[in-house]
Amino acid sequence: MIALPALLVGLLLGWWLARQRVRPPPLGLQAGQLMRWLHEAPFGWIIVDSDDRVHLLNQRAGRMLRCEWTIPHQSEPLVAISAAPELHELVGIARRRLTTQRLQWHGEEQDMEVFALPAASGWVSLVLLSRRSLE
Repeated sequence: MIALPALLVGLLLGWWLARQRVRPPPLGLQAGQLMRWLHEAPFGWIIVDSDDRVHLLNQRAGRMLRCEWTIPHQSEPLVAISAAPELHELVGIARRRLTTQRLQWHGEEQDMEVFALPAASGWVSLVLLSRRSLE
């Protein structure tokens, strides 16, 4: 007899806990610090939204792609940085498959490894590594 109420209380408590929103622990760092790391990274970093507009382009990526600006002006289109069809295809494939994609690519003046890291919302982060620095 006592086991039945205890079982019901346990089930209700378990159901209530399962319905509680699980909150991730705070990272403990501010967005400004994260942005400084991205801008000072020793590799190229580009963040593109679901409409292929650039929201972040660090200095290294700008140099690697021979782009004149490193701070996007009102979310410039990706094609303003590079018209290379391989780069645009890579972004599209990563977005469709929702998996990291890799490309060995000959850029303006150097060979590169490009990784496209997709987010569920359609945003894609591009990481550019010079083949010279990998060898």
